Amino acid sequence: MNEAIWRLTSIWIAKESTPGTYVAPTIYIPLTTAPNIKQMVDKYEDESGIGRIEAISDKFVIKQTAEISLEWLARAKSFGHILLWALWTVRAPTLIETGVYKHSFTVKNDNNHPSYSFSTKDGVGQEKNTYNMLDKLEIKAEVENPIIFTADYMGKISETTTGLTVAYVTEEPFKVSNMTVTIDGATTKLKTLNLSIEKNVTDVFENGSITPSSFHNQDFRVSWDIELVYREDTFKTNNFNGAKKPIIITIQWDSLIGATKKNELIIELPLVTFDDWELSDDNNWLITQTFGITWIYSVTDWKMISASLQNAQSTAY
Repeated sequence: MNEAIWRLTSIWIAKESTPGTYVAPTIYIPLTTAPNIKQMVDKYEDESGIGRIEAISDKFVIKQTAEISLEWLARAKSFGHILLWALWTVRAPTLIETGVYKHSFTVKNDNNHPSYSFSTKDGVGQEKNTYNMLDKLEIKAEVENPIIFTADYMGKISETTTGLTVAYVTEEPFKVSNMTVTIDGATTKLKTLNLSIEKNVTDVFENGSITPSSFHNQDFRVSWDIELVYREDTFKTNNFNGAKKPIIITIQWDSLIGATKKNELIIELPLVTFDDWELSDDNNWLITQTFGITWIYSVTDWKMISASLQNAQSTAY
């Protein structure tokens, strides 16, 4: 019998050297919810007149692709692959102290960002699919919770495979309690932070196949929504005046990984604008303020976003 709950499903990822060429699993991903894997199949209905009143005389496949959505906790090592997926350029790791390395990520200015292979094992069977490109990344940080992200991908349709063996490696997750946010140099206390990176991936279909020949990221956009307790009017003023400010997000883990250093993530945004500021309206609850932030490209700093991840991984992502 093959009946099973979603908890028994395992998913791995691996960066592809050649887009669309399968790579055996390298990173195991423990999901927080069931994976949403949609095998998208477009079919053509032939309604040509053949001397009958029945409308459809044939139906056949004209297009196959896959859309995948996964949710899991942001963790010390595997999050480097998410940064690479989102931004693409990473420098060789820099040794900070014995056993501790820094990985620096920036946006690659082209339309050929990295693709990954997925491998999936559940109660029914094992599957693989290739050329998965990140379309949208959402990072959700709420107080009293770990940091969770949802990633949406486009890729090729799944194929059956064999030989997958679960090998889970323990990693320390990000915690909102260990997050520091500075806006224009001032430490800011937040209740929630929802960040979104959109890469607007498109597929390319050409003659000779019902599957895509390639996938490409297009325009790159970053935004987020913030909620915090209403204590002063700084962000209201920033919204009204169209102010542009820098933001730095720092997350440091609890445990040492070297003599003095811990796992650490730093995201730097040299220029953001503040939008849609408003106050909560419940008479019985403490007043909070919410607003959106749009990240814009800084011609002075030559970037919209950069990130560095400090961990125990000595090899490049």
